[in-house]
Amino acid sequence: MATDLRRPSFNAPRVTSTAKATTWKTQSFHSRPDAVKAVDEKNRTIEHLVSTQTVDRTGEVVRSRGAKVDVYLRNNPVVFWNHSEQWARGLEHELPIARSLDVHVGDVEVSALTKFAGLDQMHPFAARVFLLYRDRFLNSWSIGFNTIKDTRDKILAGQTGRSVWDWEMLEYSACGLPAEQNSITQFMKSLSLPDGATEVDLGKALG
Repeated sequence: MATDLRRPSFNAPRVTSTAKATTWKTQSFHSRPDAVKAVDEKNRTIEHLVSTQTVDRTGEVVRSRGAKVDVYLRNNPVVFWNHSEQWARGLEHELPIARSLDVHVGDVEVSALTKFAGLDQMHPFAARVFLLYRDRFLNSWSIGFNTIKDTRDKILAGQTGRSVWDWEMLEYSACGLPAEQNSITQFMKSLSLPDGATEVDLGKALG
């Protein structure tokens, strides 16, 4: 999944990224029950993972240590819902729902501290998303980034696609039903939803 940075609209055509072309790509990370590390309800902040060095559904691996986050944090640390495009059915969903206070780059994972907007900002949707993460109904995140260096050299066993060695973070997003099937939280799958309700219903409620 890659989108040209010069996308004219939310329905811009998808393009394939290469080492020679600067493209915008999203990756839904493989969620874990411990993806949310800490929640501060008073300040509406969550400490959580945003990316892990694992094989994604396309067979690619994004190296955690290759993340460049300084420009993102300094200039425009926005956090969207589903990258503001797939679910952008109105202004409420197009606007950022949060801002990043910090991003930590580790050996095999990238974590962040995120502060959500709320009713003080007249943003009830952001407040709702925060509560869903707080109560572990949501547990997945997705990164949007520019590829700086990629090769066909494998980083992990079972990898069939390219390796992204260095990349620039453009944003990260909260997501409920990511395209990456393994990104759906294991905790979510263990919940007893209301009679007749499905995981799709959760996505529709959020959208």
